[in-house]
Amino acid sequence: MLPGVPVVIDKFHIVRMANYCMERVRIRLQKNKKAGVRQDWLQSKHILNMRGADLTEKQRFNRDMRLGNEPELAEAYRLKEAFYSIYELPKADGFSGHLLNSIK
Repeated sequence: MLPGVPVVIDKFHIVRMANYCMERVRIRLQKNKKAGVRQDWLQSKHILNMRGADLTEKQRFNRDMRLGNEPELAEAYRLKEAFYSIYELPKADGFSGHLLNSIK
C-alpha cells in the first residue's frame, strides 16, 4: 500500500508468536496423554522454548526423543527455529528467498 516504505519487524512479537504457536501444539498433544506423561510434557516446555544451539547435550537428547515420537510437535519446533533464524541473517537479507525457503 505504501511503496518505498521499509517493512519493520518487531523481534519481540515474532519470537513471542513463534513460541506461542509451538506451545499451543505441545499443549494440545499433552492433553491426550495420561496423567504421569502429562507432567513430563509440562517439563519439556523449557527445552522446547530454548534455541537448539543453547541446549546441553542431555537437553538435545531429550528434545530429539520427544520430537522423534511426535511429528506434529517436531514440525512446530522446526518452524519456530526457522522464525528465530530471521535474526541471524544480515539485515540486508532479512526476508530474502533463503529465509522463505527455510520456513516452507
